Amino acid sequence: MASGENVEDLWAVRLAERVSGFLEKPAIRIAIPILVTLIALIVLRELSAHVKWADVKADVAGTSWKLMFVALCFTAFSFLSLSLYDVFAVQSVAKGEVPLPVAGMAGACGYAVSNCLGFSYITGTAIRYRIYASLGLDLGRVAGVIATSWIAFWSGFVLLLGGLLTLHPDGVSKVLPISDTTETVIGLCLLAALVALFIWLSRGGRRLAAGQPDE
Repeated sequence: MASGENVEDLWAVRLAERVSGFLEKPAIRIAIPILVTLIALIVLRELSAHVKWADVKADVAGTSWKLMFVALCFTAFSFLSLSLYDVFAVQSVAKGEVPLPVAGMAGACGYAVSNCLGFSYITGTAIRYRIYASLGLDLGRVAGVIATSWIAFWSGFVLLLGGLLTLHPDGVSKVLPISDTTETVIGLCLLAALVALFIWLSRGGRRLAAGQPDE
């Protein structure tokens, strides 16, 4: 009789194969890009409905080229930073199987589209899956790359939020009815939770499982 760990491994493999097989169907491969494109068109239509071309020209004319260049540089640096999440994730999950420039492009494109359109679990994920699957990564490793990237992103967000609440405890209290002390305690708790997570992960490989395999 197979051990519990082997049964879990077999169940996970079968589930991944079923999901991967579903996503590899020609109709699904066509439907996902169409869905993302439709979402993009709807969102862009809603955003552009509140923008007048005359206002755009007036804003551009009233802004110096130097300021626009600086803004573009910071924007490029921002997307370069976002692209590194996927670069490091690929190095961790599928080292040597995805060219690092491609991983960076996938990360930058995924975040750009999801930040513009929303629905990040659909839009950004669909873009990453399409790119990584085309390079031969199976569903499990694609999911691993995406999960690692998201965990890194949200860990950085928690670090910044915890540091801000701790070191600048009168910011949120101006908006929400909480005291400076409560805000500082929340920030310290976030930082402590993040440190505890890093310590837990540093003690060896960790594994998450969902559902119950059939015996």
